[in-house]
Amino acid sequence: MKQSGLGVAYTIAPMPPRWPLVNGPRNFDGNGPPSAGYQLAKLGRSGSSSTYSPAFLLVIMVLRFYLTTSFHVLVRVFVSFGNPRVHHLQPMKARGSKNPLENNSKYEKIKDLNAGAFGFVQLAKEKETGEKVAIKFMERGHKITKYVAREIMNHSHLLHPHIVQFKEVFLTKDYLAIAMEYAAGGDMFQYVKHRGGLEEVEARWFFQQLIIGMDYCHKMGVVNRDIKLENTLLDGSKRPLLKICDFGYSKNDKDSVPKSKVGTPGYTAPEVIANSRTYDGKLADVWSSGVMLYVMLFCEYPFERPEDSGDPHRFQKVLERILAVDYNFPSSIPVSTECKDLLSKILVADPAKRYTIADIQRHPWYTKDLPAGVTRMNDECLKLKDHTAGYQNEDDIRAVVAQAIGSRSALADERMVDDIMDDSEDTYY
Repeated sequence: MKQSGLGVAYTIAPMPPRWPLVNGPRNFDGNGPPSAGYQLAKLGRSGSSSTYSPAFLLVIMVLRFYLTTSFHVLVRVFVSFGNPRVHHLQPMKARGSKNPLENNSKYEKIKDLNAGAFGFVQLAKEKETGEKVAIKFMERGHKITKYVAREIMNHSHLLHPHIVQFKEVFLTKDYLAIAMEYAAGGDMFQYVKHRGGLEEVEARWFFQQLIIGMDYCHKMGVVNRDIKLENTLLDGSKRPLLKICDFGYSKNDKDSVPKSKVGTPGYTAPEVIANSRTYDGKLADVWSSGVMLYVMLFCEYPFERPEDSGDPHRFQKVLERILAVDYNFPSSIPVSTECKDLLSKILVADPAKRYTIADIQRHPWYTKDLPAGVTRMNDECLKLKDHTAGYQNEDDIRAVVAQAIGSRSALADERMVDDIMDDSEDTYY
C-alpha cells in the first residue's frame, strides 16, 4: 500500500444540470466510467512513520505558506431557496450501498458515503492504525472497463498537494476496491452552489490551485479530459486547498492520441465535440478549466440560457453555442476586466490560438496574490515520481485489475483494442 504525507478524500459528485443523457451517465460515451460520481481529496500527514525526503518537506513548507497566508476575502453567502443562480446547479441523488468490508482483515466500515450508477463509496478505517479511508467499490466483471484500468494506473502515479492520493487497489468477493485517504471538505460544486458563486479573489485562489494541479498532471503525461467542479474536492482547512480528482477519462502520453468524445457536456472543448480526428488533451483540459472558472464566478454554465428550459432541443443548442463560443458575462455580477480577458483567451474555439497553461501562468490576473514559492512546487513534486517504490507497484495493480475483470489476459486485451475503441463513433445523446 502506498503511503506518503499527502492525503485524500472522497465524496459523491453531482450530475451536471439538465443534460438529457441516455440512462443517466454524466459523460458523453454510453459506458460512463465508474468515476461517474466519485471524488476524493485531502491534504495532511498520514499515519506513516516513514522518513520524508527533502523534496517532500519543501512541498510541505510551501503548503504551510498556503495555509497561513492571510485570506482577505468576503464570501457572498446566498441561501439556495429563492436564488435563481443556484437553481442552475442540481446534484445527483445518492443510492444505497452494501457492505463488502464485512469480515475484511484490514478495513472496517464506518458508514456509507454515497453511491452512483457504477459503484458506491464507504468511509472506513484501517484497523491497525485507525486511519480513516474512503473506498470506492465497483462490481467485478464486465463493468471493469478500459476506463477503470486507466483511471487506476494513471492516478496511482500521481503524488501532488493538489491531486488526490491513491493508496491501494484490492479485491473483495464481489468488488474491485480503490482505497484513498479520507477528507470531509466537500466538493467544489456544493461549495459554489451554496454561496451562489464566489467573489473574484476567492475564485482566483481556487483557479490558481487548479492550474498548478493540471500543470503537474500534464508534465506527468496525464490528461484528465473531465475537469469540472464536481471533480475537485476541498480539504477541511479554513482556507481550503483544492484537489483534482476522478481520472476516469484520463489518458497517458503512453496511450494513443485522444480521439474519443468523452467528458461532461457543458465543460467539453469544441474540438472534442467536433468531428476532429484527434485533439490535444492538454488544451481540452485548459478549456474545461475556463468553464470551471466561469461557473465559480457566476454560478451558472456559460453556454446555457434560461430560455432553454423545457426546450426538447436544448442539448443540441448548448453544443452549438460551445462550437460558436457563444457566451456572455452576466451584467449583475461585477468581474474585473483582467479576469474577463483571461477567460476570453481560454475559451477560444481554435486550440492552436487558445491559451496554454504556461500562458495562463504568465497572465497578470492569475499571478496576482500567488504565494511565493508556488512556481517551484511542481519541479519538486516531479522528483517524487518514483514514489511507488516499495509499495503496490504497477504490475501488482495491473494484476489486481485483470483479476477483477475475470481473466489475467482480459486487461491486455483491453489495451490491444484501445485504439479501435477510440476510433469508434461516440454519440452525445
